[in-house]
Amino acid sequence: MKPIKDKILVRELDPTSYKQKVGSIMIDVDPGCKDYVTAEVVAFGDEVKELKVGDKLFIYPNSGKLIRDPKTNQEMRVITTLEVITVL
Repeated sequence: MKPIKDKILVRELDPTSYKQKVGSIMIDVDPGCKDYVTAEVVAFGDEVKELKVGDKLFIYPNSGKLIRDPKTNQEMRVITTLEVITVL
């Protein structure tokens, strides 16, 4: 699947399995946080220049449109750059 223009295809990550490196230590991302969701970039349109496949993002909860990949039956979201809070 290939998004068009400024769309970004992301896969939400399980917050209990995601860790972030801070200096020389690894910390767990707070799974109870309701302000953001951690996601991984799967693909993006031609107008998106700031990201690459595999980047981890914080996005707004329930942002974009939830879709299902017909090949893998995996749930993903199609979002825009306005729904990205930060790149990790």
